[in-house]
Amino acid sequence: MIRVRLVILDINDNAPMFSRQRVSIALSELTPPKDLFPLMPATDVDSPANGVAGYRLTVLDSTRPSDFFDVRVTDVNRSTSELRLVLLRPLDHETADRHHLRVLAYDAGSPSLTGTLYIDVTVEDANDNAPEFDKELYSTVLSSTPPR
Repeated sequence: MIRVRLVILDINDNAPMFSRQRVSIALSELTPPKDLFPLMPATDVDSPANGVAGYRLTVLDSTRPSDFFDVRVTDVNRSTSELRLVLLRPLDHETADRHHLRVLAYDAGSPSLTGTLYIDVTVEDANDNAPEFDKELYSTVLSSTPPR
């Protein structure tokens, strides 16, 4: 009898995956900054050494970060984390009624593999603007003769 010990090394052959590819969120323009909105975190079936290492949020079709949003990860325990979308500053429906974002989950492998979640944020209008006249003063001339 020969005793054989077999060690299987995990390679980084799986990219992080989100349970959904696209999420839609509707927010009032009166939503206060620092509010957090839960998102489903990405999973990676590779070993923890090659698992999800972090997230990066950008404006869709750009590599620049969003001026209004960011993502925050909280480790609940060693195997579970929570992912949240964070509102950084006040929204204004009249300036931008939609924000299209991309969350990139990247793993710890080399080279790193990625998974993508698209977020469509609709900014709902609130009654936050008073009516305004075009001019400060209007004038007219009225005739005192009766109509015939």
